[in-house]
Amino acid sequence: MVKIYTLLDQEGMTHYVGSTRKPLKRRLWEHINEARRGNRSRRLDWIRDCLLKEYVPTIRLVEEVEDNSAAESEKYWIKFLQEAGCDLVNGNAGGGSTFDAMVRERMARSMVRRWDKIKNRNWSEIGKCLDQG
Repeated sequence: MVKIYTLLDQEGMTHYVGSTRKPLKRRLWEHINEARRGNRSRRLDWIRDCLLKEYVPTIRLVEEVEDNSAAESEKYWIKFLQEAGCDLVNGNAGGGSTFDAMVRERMARSMVRRWDKIKNRNWSEIGKCLDQG
């Protein structure tokens, strides 16, 4: 089974739709670690912005689906939430399609300076927050 999940900000607004076979807490930790390493994408820039504001995004299960319908389900939720007015940071329409790297880098540039402010944060404290959730 594949989990379709969302990442939410501190106000409960959805900003990302993803899919995974892993436990959700583990997947959230992977997102945070990827952002911490300085990788660039709208998703990772948004996560770094959350960390700058001193909160960890919330991960929420939307549905569990069979492997053969995961891509279709992810695409459905991305489209549904975009049409509902959510400002998603997904780099593609879902289901593993690619996003233009030049556009992704251009979007990331505005967040680069903020990275210096969070790269030395106490990551064990963030881990404790995850364990409590």
